[in-house]
Amino acid sequence: MLLITEELDNELLYEAKEKELYIKGVFAQANTVNNNARIYPRSVMEQALSTYKTDWIDKKRAIGENNHPQTPHPDHTNASILIEDMHFEGDDVMGKAKVLNTPQGNILRGLIEGGVQVAVSTRGTGSLKKRNGINEVQSDYRFFAVDTVLNPGAPSAFVQGIMEGKEWAMGANGEITEIDAHRLEEHQKFIDKVYATKKASESKLLEAFNSIMSKV
Repeated sequence: MLLITEELDNELLYEAKEKELYIKGVFAQANTVNNNARIYPRSVMEQALSTYKTDWIDKKRAIGENNHPQTPHPDHTNASILIEDMHFEGDDVMGKAKVLNTPQGNILRGLIEGGVQVAVSTRGTGSLKKRNGINEVQSDYRFFAVDTVLNPGAPSAFVQGIMEGKEWAMGANGEITEIDAHRLEEHQKFIDKVYATKKASESKLLEAFNSIMSKV
């Protein structure tokens, strides 16, 4: 699975309520080809959002960070916002997040109060399938966080740089681990070659299997 990040160039609204500061706006979009030549089918986005709400938002642990970390899971020591709501309005996923009273949250508050227009970026993992030149996000997509960013107009190469040479594998226990995509591809080619010969012994196949799994 790839680490997939999406930056939305949509103006957010700020709301101050009894010393609490919130950001609101479009957090994600379905059925729309974005600047990264990717599209999230509505069914894929609905499933990912449903799981994210149950596992993260409803349990009040849906934190986000400032800028893009290079890992799927958010780090609570760098939390700046707490996502309180995400829901569909048409094909737009509207969201609301509270700016936290943390070091990173106070940096974000200072930027907002200073007149800086911040944006949001989703973070998740999933696989892609190219259709007519467009990368379609597949049904294994999962949300892990919504982060704040200052450069929503960044070129797609920035996102590709985050994903370059990195993929993420989910184990039987649900734990996600970073793997070396290039070495994994080499081992996969080796296994394909073994199967293609149709002459491999059970011990040889077991050796190949253990070799590739040791890289996950």
